[in-house]
Amino acid sequence: MVYGNYYHPYSDNVIADYFQLFPDLPWEVWAAMEYVVIEGGPKTGTTYYWETIEGAEGLDLITPSHTKDMVAALRDLMNNGWVVTAGNNTVRNVTAPYIPPYAAPWITEDEAVTRYEAAIDFGTRFNHMYISNGPFVLKQYKPEERFLELDAYRDPTYPFGKTYWQGKLVVASLRIDNIVLPAEREQGQSFAVDVFVSYTETYPEVIDQPATKGVVTVQLVSAGGETLYKAKADLVAPGQFRVVIPDYVTLDLEPGTYTIKVSASVGGLWGTVGEASIVIKESTSSKLVKQLADFSESVASAFNQLSNSINSLSSSVNQLSSSVSGLQSTTEAIEENTKGLSGQLSTLTMMVAVTIILALIAIVVPFVKK
Repeated sequence: MVYGNYYHPYSDNVIADYFQLFPDLPWEVWAAMEYVVIEGGPKTGTTYYWETIEGAEGLDLITPSHTKDMVAALRDLMNNGWVVTAGNNTVRNVTAPYIPPYAAPWITEDEAVTRYEAAIDFGTRFNHMYISNGPFVLKQYKPEERFLELDAYRDPTYPFGKTYWQGKLVVASLRIDNIVLPAEREQGQSFAVDVFVSYTETYPEVIDQPATKGVVTVQLVSAGGETLYKAKADLVAPGQFRVVIPDYVTLDLEPGTYTIKVSASVGGLWGTVGEASIVIKESTSSKLVKQLADFSESVASAFNQLSNSINSLSSSVNQLSSSVSGLQSTTEAIEENTKGLSGQLSTLTMMVAVTIILALIAIVVPFVKK
């Protein structure tokens, strides 16, 4: 299995044609080419390679001397097969008639002999080995005169007349004349893209008129090259194709400039492209929502600050209450102490009074005895 990454923007048919496996030379010619490159020319002894390099000639199918070696190689492959060696090792050993490994599952020995004989006859008759798969045969080649003569190959069993392919092989294309769309749009808004296209034909007729057929594709592409939306345009009038970019596509787009890419083709082959741009602006509703969100955030912030202030004030009140309670307890203690001190003062006063009375008695008694 072989994979490739070839891409064509207009048509899958072109991609399919690129990867089609239809060789332009028959397998027996390829086999003879391999033979003379590996073994050398059986007739002339010339050393060949796939291109001209030092010590070897580049193999050319329309050079007469190269053709002689190719014809000799075809006879050798048909009659003797081919044993390919590399040093002392045999890498390929195929008996006569030689059939390449890649063709062996589909070619019988009788078919191989028939093809070899036809190729030998062709090379001997036309003096070149360019056996093509097209409708013409290279009849004469005179490089010194810069002359080529092609002879049409006429197969009497061919079912189509001379004019059949003139109606089939139309040389036509589409031309994008204009792309019309709004200069700007808000997020969440849809918009139409109108593509004005002409149909041109150069064979078998010359035509230039508003297109009524073909494939017109419209893409919305970001600044980074990402395809955000792609759709086939509808024909709304001769020469006018339209695509409507839905509102949900623009809803979440970042404000900025976006590219509209248009491709147009007819007949499933080559086409043309065009580009335009549109500015996506922030929507009014988005602005309002953002403003409301900012306002809500501001209110929430103010509420949090107020709540913190209330909590701080409540804490201060509690501390003040505790201080008042402590002050009250201190006052009560002072009052109790004061009461105790008052009692002590009363007792002391009485003792002083008694002492004074006793002293007076002590003074008065001796005086009375006298």
